[in-house]
Amino acid sequence: MSTTLNEHLNLVRHQQLFNPADLEDQEIHVIGVGATGSRIALLLAELGIENLHLWDYDTVEAHNVPNQAYGLQHVGQLKVDAMAEIIGRDTKAKVITHNEKVDGTQHFEGYVFLLVDSLEARRQIYQGALKLNPHIQAIIETRMGPFEGRVYIFKPINVKHARQWERSVTPTVPVLASACGTVPTLGSTATLIAGMAVNQFMRWTKNSLEVENEMIFATNPWTILTFNWE
Repeated sequence: MSTTLNEHLNLVRHQQLFNPADLEDQEIHVIGVGATGSRIALLLAELGIENLHLWDYDTVEAHNVPNQAYGLQHVGQLKVDAMAEIIGRDTKAKVITHNEKVDGTQHFEGYVFLLVDSLEARRQIYQGALKLNPHIQAIIETRMGPFEGRVYIFKPINVKHARQWERSVTPTVPVLASACGTVPTLGSTATLIAGMAVNQFMRWTKNSLEVENEMIFATNPWTILTFNWE
């Protein structure tokens, strides 16, 4: 898929570090535009990426405003429409919105940020649409607690790495709660995770072999662990 890069943004401050033209023919999907997903979508648009697909079927509620990228004026709007409005306002980029629940029956290519509400939903999407998909360059998945988070990145046709990630989302393995739902969340933690996820994505596009597949951090006290899945 070829797109016209955003002609409105002046990318001079980061184009030598990350050039969106290198991904002009790649689709980038953000599945779930909640606490981390809304911030990730905006960061990607600010990088100059335009072949950006946003997937969500939820609407903005008042309790989303403190920990997501939306404002009070967006309450009641579909999240994908509100996010498209924010991105258009701030970057003049046009995104492709999908107001539907992703259940694994959809087709994906390129890069996939897997950011839906529950681990069960992530497993379903992965099994149906992403597992061993040769058209996926990388899956980026995040998890969040109030003061801690995780960022995963891997290529699903790498069987060893895929199995490592699959073990992390099995019901028998303790994992952090998802970013949304009834668990307590902080916008500041979501912002940290979003930045880490997008930085891992940028590094992966340069040289995937140098990128840590798993990052775990806590902010109270500050701790960070990284792992390469060999």
